[in-house]
Amino acid sequence: MNETMWKGSRDFFRSQNRRATLSKVALSIIAVLLVAVALGSGFVGLKLGVRSQLNAECCQIPLSRSFVVSAKEKLGLATFYSQMGQDKWVSEEVFPGVKSGFFLDVGSGDGTFLSNTKALEQKGWTGICIDPFPRNMQDPGTQAQ
Repeated sequence: MNETMWKGSRDFFRSQNRRATLSKVALSIIAVLLVAVALGSGFVGLKLGVRSQLNAECCQIPLSRSFVVSAKEKLGLATFYSQMGQDKWVSEEVFPGVKSGFFLDVGSGDGTFLSNTKALEQKGWTGICIDPFPRNMQDPGTQAQ
């Protein structure tokens, strides 16, 4: 083999070696990213699963729809304020999809903190809030009267 051929083949193998090293690095990075995505997805799935199980138990929402409600809550697309899930039960199980209902909330407190009807108001419902203490109804955020 003459020297030019030897030098050319040596350069060829060096460039192939560099490409192989770069390919290994790229594959390693992709593998690490895939593992991270898999772990993140598993964590989010676990969190949604636990929350949807609670929704199914406390609010009697079917498990399949409970995953959707849980995802909306996690993404901030839905907020529920009641203490025991009463608003979620009415909104998602009794009257799912109703945007213009009417409610009567007796013993409503301030209409915000632990409210059974604030989530309904935010969905477009209207109603009457009754509380024996007038100072509770002075919150300007309460639309219902």
